[in-house]
Amino acid sequence: MQTQQKGFYQIPREVLDSIPLYRMEVERFQRGEVSPEQFKAFRVPWGVYSQRRGETYMVRVKVPAGGLLPEQLETIARLSARYGDGVVHVTDRQDVQIHGVSLQNTPTVLEELVEVSLTPRGGGGNTIRNITACALAGVCPQEAFDVSPYPIALTEQWLRDPRSYTLPRKFKIAFSGCADDCALATINDLGFIAKTAYQDGRTVQGFTVYVAGGLGAHSRTATLLEPFILAEEVSAVVETLVRLFDRYGDRQNRHRARLRFVMERLGEEQFRAIYREELSRVRAEGPRPLSLRPLPAPPPQVQSMGVNGESGPQRNGDPAFQAWLSTHVLRQRQPGYAAVQIWLPLGNIPAGQLTQLAQVIRRFGEQSVRTTHRQNLILRWVADAELYPLYQALKGIGLTQGQAEGITDILSCPGAATCNLGICLSRGLAQALMQTLEESELPLEELDDIDIRISGCPNACGQHPIGAIGLHGAARRVQDQMVPHYRVLVGGRVAEGKTRLGESCGFVPARKVPDLLRTFLHHYLDTRLPGEAFQDFLDRRGRQDLRQLVQRQGPLPSFREERSIYIDWGAVEQFSLAEIGAGECSEGARDVTEADIGDAQRYLHQATTALEAQDYQTASAALYKALVLGARALLGTQKVHPEDDAAALQLFQRHFVASGSVPARYHNLEREAERMLQEVATEEEWQRRIDYATGLINLVAEQYRQQESLSSARRN
Repeated sequence: MQTQQKGFYQIPREVLDSIPLYRMEVERFQRGEVSPEQFKAFRVPWGVYSQRRGETYMVRVKVPAGGLLPEQLETIARLSARYGDGVVHVTDRQDVQIHGVSLQNTPTVLEELVEVSLTPRGGGGNTIRNITACALAGVCPQEAFDVSPYPIALTEQWLRDPRSYTLPRKFKIAFSGCADDCALATINDLGFIAKTAYQDGRTVQGFTVYVAGGLGAHSRTATLLEPFILAEEVSAVVETLVRLFDRYGDRQNRHRARLRFVMERLGEEQFRAIYREELSRVRAEGPRPLSLRPLPAPPPQVQSMGVNGESGPQRNGDPAFQAWLSTHVLRQRQPGYAAVQIWLPLGNIPAGQLTQLAQVIRRFGEQSVRTTHRQNLILRWVADAELYPLYQALKGIGLTQGQAEGITDILSCPGAATCNLGICLSRGLAQALMQTLEESELPLEELDDIDIRISGCPNACGQHPIGAIGLHGAARRVQDQMVPHYRVLVGGRVAEGKTRLGESCGFVPARKVPDLLRTFLHHYLDTRLPGEAFQDFLDRRGRQDLRQLVQRQGPLPSFREERSIYIDWGAVEQFSLAEIGAGECSEGARDVTEADIGDAQRYLHQATTALEAQDYQTASAALYKALVLGARALLGTQKVHPEDDAAALQLFQRHFVASGSVPARYHNLEREAERMLQEVATEEEWQRRIDYATGLINLVAEQYRQQESLSSARRN
C-alpha cells in the first residue's frame, strides 16, 4: 500500500509507518534513555546529520532523478524558514538539504515532508543513497532514451526493502542517457548508461553497466561490467550487486568498505565470477519488474515562435535578455522548446526566494524543476514564446545572474562551516575564487570548458577528483602554527570511455589559491596552441607547468609577519582543527595526522642525509623536528592539538606515557628531544638517535593504523 502520488515518487507504507518511531526515538534520546552512539546509528539512515558543534542538524531530502514540483519547493522553503537557517541547499547528488534544524523539530520536518511525497529516508548512512539521473533526461538531444523512470522506480522498490538500510557502507547508483555521462555513472558504485541495440529485427532499449567507481580519499573510476543489458534486466542487476556488496563489503573497516574496495580485494576476475553466479540465481528466482510509469507530463507540443518569442522592439532590443539566452538556455530535442538553467550560487537559495521561484514555475514549462549535479535547477519544456516572459519573471526575483556550468559556477561542499569532517572553509575559498575570476581580465567565455570543484577535506563531497581543476582542504604546520592548505589537482573529467581522476600538483596555502589559479589560467591562454582545449593543454604541458608554479611558492612568513595566511577564507579567527569531530557519513579527518607522520619521515630522511654530509647542525635540528612531529601525530588521533613543540612533548607524556600505551623506551621523550639538539656527539650516539627517532615514528604510524581500525569497528 502506498500514498497517493503528489510528486515524482511514491513513499511506501513501510516508510510512513516508521515515522512515529523516529519521533519516539528522538524523545527517548532527549530523556537519556538512548546513548548518542545508538541514536546516531538510528537517525543517520533517516538522512538526519549532526552539524558542526552538534547544536543543530541537517535533513537531507531524497530527490530521485532530481524532480520537484512547486508544492514540494514551497514546503521545503517553509520548513527551512520555520525550523532551519532559512537557506535551502541543492547537493551535487540532486538531493535538497535543510540546515540548522534543532533536534526536537526534526520529527516535524519529516512528517511535513511526507505530506508532499518527500522523505529523507535513505539520505544518509549505510544505505542505497539518492538514485540520480541526467537533469535533461527526456529532452536531451544526445540521449538514447529517457532514463528518469528507472531511478524513480528503483527508489520506490528499495525504500521498502530493509536490506537497503543495513549495507556495509553507502551504495550509489546513477543513470545517464548518453556517453556524455552527465549523471556521472562512471564514478558511482553502480552506473547505467542508456544504449539502443538491434536485436531480432527490432531496436531495443538497454544499458551499459559500470561498477565499483567512487570518490573519496581513495577514488576509483568504474569498471565496465556489462557491455549491454536489456532495460528490463536493470532490477536484476541492481539486486545482484546489492547482494554481492552485502556479502563481501568490509564491515570491520569502514574506510575500506565501499564496493570499489571489494573489487580491489577480490580482483576483477573473481568479482566478475561471483557476480555472474549471483546473477544466475537472481534470474532463476523469476522476473523482478520495475513499476515504470510516466512522470508528470510535459505540455503538448506547439509550433516554435522563434527564440525571442513574438517579435517586438522591447524583446529584440534587450541586450540583457540576449546575454541570458546565450548563457542560461539550452535547446531541447523537441523543436520549439528549451530548458532554462537557474544558477544557485554554491547550490544555495534563500527560502523566500525559493517560494517565489515555485510560483514562477507554476506558470511556465512543465511546471516542475530538476535539480542538477552542478547544484543548480533546470526548468524544462519552456516554449520559445515563453522565454522572454520567463526571463522577466526570473529577473524580478533575482534569478537571472551568474552562468550555470561556466568556470565561475564553482561546485563546493559546505566544508568546515557545518560538516564535522571539514578541515577548511571550502565555500569561503569558492567565493574568493569567483570574485577573483570576475574581477580579473581573463576572457571567461574562453574558459567555459573548465570546471572547478572544491572539497573541504579529502572525502570528495565536492567531487574534487573529477574537476578539470580540483581542490581539497588540508592542514599543514608552519613554525608550530596550523595553516589552511589545499591540494591542487588537474585533469579530472567524466565521459564514457574518457573518465579519469585529477592528478595532484601539490599543496598551496588557502590564501594563495586564487592568485595561483589566476596566474595559471593566464598562462594557459598565453601558451595554448590554436584551438587547443584545456584538457589537451594539460596533457601536453599544463600539469608540469602547474607543478612548477606550486613548487615556486616560497616559504611562508611567520604569524607575526603576515597574520592573514593563518586565517582561512571566510574566517575571522586563526585557523584551528579543534572542532573537527567524528564523521557520520564518511571517514574521519585523517589528513592532518597523516601529514604529520609524513613530515616526520621526511625530517628523518633529511637528518640521515645531513649526517652523511657531516652537517651536524642540520641533522640535530631535523631529528628534533622528527620527534616532535611524531608526538603531534599521535596526539592528533586523540583530537589534541598542541600550541607548540614544548606542549606537544608534555602532552605526549600525559596522554601516552602515563597510560603505558607506549614502550618504556619513549617515557623520557622530552629529555631525548633535548639530546637531539646537541650537535656534538660520537658516531655511535648519532646512530642511536637515528634508531630512536625511527622507532618512534614507526610506533606512531602503527598506533595510528590500529586506532583507525578500532574506530571503524566501533562505528560498525
